Amino acid sequence: MTCPGFDELVAAHEQPAAHAAVLAHVGGCADCSRTWATLELLRDARSAAGWPEVGEALGRAARRAGDRPRAAPAALGRLVYDSASGARPAVALRGAGPAARHLVLSAGALQLDLALLADAPEGDTLVGQVSGLADASAASCLLAGDAGARWSPLEGNGDFRFERVTPGHYLLSVDGGSERLLVPDLDLSATASRDPLR
Repeated sequence: MTCPGFDELVAAHEQPAAHAAVLAHVGGCADCSRTWATLELLRDARSAAGWPEVGEALGRAARRAGDRPRAAPAALGRLVYDSASGARPAVALRGAGPAARHLVLSAGALQLDLALLADAPEGDTLVGQVSGLADASAASCLLAGDAGARWSPLEGNGDFRFERVTPGHYLLSVDGGSERLLVPDLDLSATASRDPLR
């Protein structure tokens, strides 16, 4: 899929469930994931799509982006461990406080360790660490769900954090340039025993 237009991103942002192909593209495209994250800053994204200066600025950015080499395709994360299943972990897990849920996913040489901390009444905190990246400090993470999308740079050790994560289904994407990991249907709706990727 080629990069969607700004109006397509706005439509997908407003109704993510109806635009699965756009969400999958956003999860694997650094430029579109940054544009997606900026939609969080706009209160009236649909009106903004018609603003000439927005369209012109994005057009210039898209032309510049088109001159760059294309990123590697994303590898789909495979579930290795889920604390909701009651199984013992097969890998060493890093501690991040009292986790309500702990997940480990892998894709080739990349491993994603997630902990959902039930630490605030307005939503949980999702902390993660990606190992296997050549340069974690140059990577970023996108978390997109029904409430919108958020973007976070990774720290040098591969750590990232999202505050106020409400129960639901999410797309999670890690972009390390030549290394990409995609979890298209991460189920954080409950701590019940079930496959979060279903």
